[in-house]
Amino acid sequence: MTVLNKDAPPADIPSPDSPSSNDAPANDPPQTHINIKILRQEGATLNYMIKMTTPLDILMKAYCIGSDLPMNGVRLMYNGRQVGRLDTPLSLGMEEGESLLAFHDF
Repeated sequence: MTVLNKDAPPADIPSPDSPSSNDAPANDPPQTHINIKILRQEGATLNYMIKMTTPLDILMKAYCIGSDLPMNGVRLMYNGRQVGRLDTPLSLGMEEGESLLAFHDF
């Protein structure tokens, strides 16, 4: 036989002293996509939207195909450093609307 404590509320009803989910501070969900600009040497700007975890190599391929350029003749730079094949916007700490510089080596 189970004895219930008459002074305690049932388990499915939160007590007034317990923290509720409505009292929690509102945290913004992590950003999953980012808009990135590629600045070309001649001054043109191209805009791309990619996931924060997408390797920038994929962005470079899209840029080269869209610009009809060979992949081995293009370098992307971010904050004075060449972007690696496996770098992602997240790993580089990029924020919305930031730019990559495109240098053509031919």
